[in-house]
Amino acid sequence: MISGKYYFFWGGECSQWYKAPIKIDGHTYNCNEQYMMAEKARLFNDQDALDAILKISNPREQKAWGRKVKGFDQVEWEKVARLVVYRANLAKFMQNRDLFDFIIGTKDLHIVEASPEDTIWGIGMHETHPDILDETKWKGKNWLGIAIMQARSDIFSMSLAFGISQEDLNEEAEEYYAKHLKKLEIEPKVEYDDRVH
Repeated sequence: MISGKYYFFWGGECSQWYKAPIKIDGHTYNCNEQYMMAEKARLFNDQDALDAILKISNPREQKAWGRKVKGFDQVEWEKVARLVVYRANLAKFMQNRDLFDFIIGTKDLHIVEASPEDTIWGIGMHETHPDILDETKWKGKNWLGIAIMQARSDIFSMSLAFGISQEDLNEEAEEYYAKHLKKLEIEPKVEYDDRVH
């Protein structure tokens, strides 16, 4: 739903569960959730969970296995989680033509996960909430929306800087990530850039 400067979602193209294949580091995933949960299993060296996540096609079940990862540490996961989600969205919106067109079409809208169930990746309230347009009353951090906006900003930058098409972006993605986003590996935070949005 678009309201004013906001694009609110809970499901649909911006969802981590949206079925769109992505290829990262030579591996193919059926959706962003599968990549996210696989990275969680890899971080804590849980091979059993990783194998299960990679075999499952249902994102709900992928998430359930992600919650079973042995040795999980919330503090350690949060150090890299936003980078993981950013990378997944960069891949999703560059590697799928319909989603590339979709994200470019959102222009400078502020993308917000209006999930009443999530106060970390979403804002903890539904788009029908009477206070939805008042950011000071949001109950969550909107990390997913911020990661998507950062991915969109970088896709815009690559398109302008390299003068290349969506098809070429697919091939340039990992090279661009390695050369221009290395700092994120040192400080794994995705910040909202007011200069762009």
